[in-house]
Amino acid sequence: MLLNARFLALELPLACALLGACCSSAEAHSRPAQEPFDLQLKLAVGEPLLVEVRQNFKLDLAGTQFKISRDMSFVDEYALLEGDNEICDRRFLKVQDEVNGDASDPAYVGVDLRYTRAFGESQITLNAQTQLPQKTMQELLALDRTLGCNVQFPGKWALGEEQELDLLPVAGLLVGWESPIASAGGKFVFESFDPQTTLATFTGQLTIEQNIPLGEAAATLSWIGDCTLVNNVKDHCLAGIQYSGRTRFVFDEGSKSSKGTFRVDMTGAKGELAKAASASDAFIRTRPYHFPSMQVSLDLPSSWAMEEGDAELQPYLFWTRAGKADPVTIQVLDVQVQQTSLKDITNYLKDTYKGDETYRGLTSVKSKFGPGVSVEFEQEREDGTLFTLVSDFYLRGDRWLLVKFEASPKAFKAHSKDFARARKSLKSATR
Repeated sequence: MLLNARFLALELPLACALLGACCSSAEAHSRPAQEPFDLQLKLAVGEPLLVEVRQNFKLDLAGTQFKISRDMSFVDEYALLEGDNEICDRRFLKVQDEVNGDASDPAYVGVDLRYTRAFGESQITLNAQTQLPQKTMQELLALDRTLGCNVQFPGKWALGEEQELDLLPVAGLLVGWESPIASAGGKFVFESFDPQTTLATFTGQLTIEQNIPLGEAAATLSWIGDCTLVNNVKDHCLAGIQYSGRTRFVFDEGSKSSKGTFRVDMTGAKGELAKAASASDAFIRTRPYHFPSMQVSLDLPSSWAMEEGDAELQPYLFWTRAGKADPVTIQVLDVQVQQTSLKDITNYLKDTYKGDETYRGLTSVKSKFGPGVSVEFEQEREDGTLFTLVSDFYLRGDRWLLVKFEASPKAFKAHSKDFARARKSLKSATR
């Protein structure tokens, strides 16, 4: 609710500016051009920038329908600005993703991301105790060009004048950064300037071209629509962007495949609002995780990272992103054993581990997937530290679904609610 209130606080003056642009277009063109304005955006060390973005897409990609939404907010703050050497910290306060009504929030919400630029190269690092999948790190690295939302406005721009704008510095925030963006630009008219709010409004047509990999093939996704930009001249930052229109999805050989519609609203602010956001906690919600090869799913907070492991066994590995020093993991595997009933495998486990010093017990468990049996051990790693291992077995046809929970005794207790949630929510699922 706090973030929504912030968004509204940013939206009200922006909405006025956008409405003013519609009403004053003819007036701006009819009166003589005033002295050109200095519209350069400025970055400063230690000055946080709060950005909020709302996306709504309806896409048809090669015959598959997607309804996609993203509600996102983050804070950027520079620690170094010396020529080509830059250090910027970004922290996502919220990223609520939904695809066809299914939540798919990412694991990096609340993580401190540090971007470093030197000699034309960019790097991204996390704090010492945090880890994310390598694929996620590569996708986040592609955001380096969006740091500070530093669109390069012309040094001088008169009211009523039309000029070209390159919006690559914000394109990834508008349409998504997971696929490479080839270009983003268009011609914009300086529609109006409000001396009281110091908001300068620009309107035009924006086209964003995005390269979409499709295995060995490739396609181009074009975003074409009306765009309104609002520049806060006093604070030297983008106060807002509204962008809506149609998409065109074309294979490289030139055949038109499909189309869709989109709308994006983005706001930006510096000052007290950004400082308060910088000190606030991130919003993390529980989401489903799907395992297509096994046709099952389970629920966990989005702060759990996930990646696919060994293709032969088809395991899916989860870990708490802050669990580098004290790992906490969940694995989901498809296994085959001789036992073909819950009673048989229960007796087998009892007989196999009877007298084992590491064996701590066996219990029946329930989930939406069905009944199962759980066996618990407390074992020792090579470095001498203890860890708790719990393995749940669920019968699925002539094979078994195996869900393994592993952590140190202390961490296991701390994450017991997450383990219980995952176990209870386990169910059959197809996508």
